[in-house]
Amino acid sequence: HLGDSIMTGIVLAPFADHPVQFTDLGRLRVQECERVQALRTELTRCGARVEESGDTLLVYPGPLHGAEIETYQDHRMAMCFATLSLKVPGMKLKNPGCVRKTFPNFFQKWAAPPPHGLGVPVRDGRTGQPLQPDQLAAD
Repeated sequence: HLGDSIMTGIVLAPFADHPVQFTDLGRLRVQECERVQALRTELTRCGARVEESGDTLLVYPGPLHGAEIETYQDHRMAMCFATLSLKVPGMKLKNPGCVRKTFPNFFQKWAAPPPHGLGVPVRDGRTGQPLQPDQLAAD
């Protein structure tokens, strides 16, 4: 019943103190990408232990590390792994501009200081240099 927000729950599950099982994920397979497989693949890339069985993912607790994340041209993949980057340093998103589909100013909101944003520094994945708000719009 959580819709697409379940993806954020899945990427945050390794921080639980027990394994977390996500069921009935079949509808995630027919979206912009095959999200069940993509979530398993990219979380594993970050060091998570994830088991896929049918339309179920079982995510085990454990430490994560930064990784280069494939977004699969899927705005929800980019946004949920961007959320993970708040907790896990060293995350790099391939094609973060795919957020333009539903939330073109997503990263501008992240970088804007409170109360209009989160004040999160966003850096260029190639150079490590901080990006300015006008560089963060997904055109």
